[in-house]
Amino acid sequence: MGNEFEQNCPLCGKPAKYFGVDYGRRKTFHCKECSCFQISNPAEARLEQSIQNWRDQLSQKAKSAPEDSILVITTPSNEEKEKGIGLNAVYTQKSKLPT
Repeated sequence: MGNEFEQNCPLCGKPAKYFGVDYGRRKTFHCKECSCFQISNPAEARLEQSIQNWRDQLSQKAKSAPEDSILVITTPSNEEKEKGIGLNAVYTQKSKLPT
């Protein structure tokens, strides 16, 4: 694991800690309000421009993650964008996460 940094949580806006993973392309957040989740840099940028309801829903989903998994939030593929998908948010086993 790399260095730990502080930043406001992209979901709830409260202070949180994160560390960079996947060669800096993603962040794994540890937020007291939202629990633990991972987000890609493009997805984080998209969330900054999105409505609060999206962030609230993702926060709730992160808190509901199965014990051995965390929520991973990414931007959709081009094909998914054409179908109107704004963000992907899937539970991933912790052992299968990029480091």
